[in-house]
Amino acid sequence: MVSIKNNLLYKFLIALFIAMNLAGCYVRKIEKPLPGIDNETVMWVVLPYAIELQHDKKLHLEESVAYYGGDGNYIEKMKLSFTSQSILELREARDLLVDVADGLIDSLNNDPELGPLISTYPLSTDNLDICIKFESYHGLYVDKAYVHWMTLQEGRSFFYAFDLTNEFHIWDIGAECWHERVEPFYKSRQIVTIQRAAEASYKERHPDPLSVLSKERVMDTNKTDHVNLAY
Repeated sequence: MVSIKNNLLYKFLIALFIAMNLAGCYVRKIEKPLPGIDNETVMWVVLPYAIELQHDKKLHLEESVAYYGGDGNYIEKMKLSFTSQSILELREARDLLVDVADGLIDSLNNDPELGPLISTYPLSTDNLDICIKFESYHGLYVDKAYVHWMTLQEGRSFFYAFDLTNEFHIWDIGAECWHERVEPFYKSRQIVTIQRAAEASYKERHPDPLSVLSKERVMDTNKTDHVNLAY
């Protein structure tokens, strides 16, 4: 009986020793950056850019996070999350994602204080996480084929429609419209660049016809070289 108790006690001590060692190996996640880079320096770049997006793109910044490395002495990654009431199709959403990402890259790389603190300067899309969620009533309850949310993660672009559910998969037979799209971000930028160049070329070759409201049909009364027919 004594040997059995000793054996149980021995097993208990061994289990306790293993548990203590495992607890000692646990790495606590640091919720806030270590001292090094002044957070205000980052905010003076991100927030003005977010204000521009709010006015120009109708995007509202919900969250921005900077991930630090080297004891807080350089930036490894930036994460920005936005919401919007816009209603966009896939092509329009892709245009927006490329504009937001490239604009943020330019703002960070060209900042004289923050640029040199980026770990992989110049910053690229591999160091960005961008999420934009569209919350319009029309997309939620009327036409679910529009883009509900899109993300840029690890250099890839993700687009999802309003009707996407956990049970639905893109390759389901009988799907009547797109539901999700994943593509490398460089391909997203390439598509946007070519489409914009083609659009500009088309407009140059096919100018808009004159209309009643066009500038060419509106008489400038301040000029003195026109013929006055009111007599």
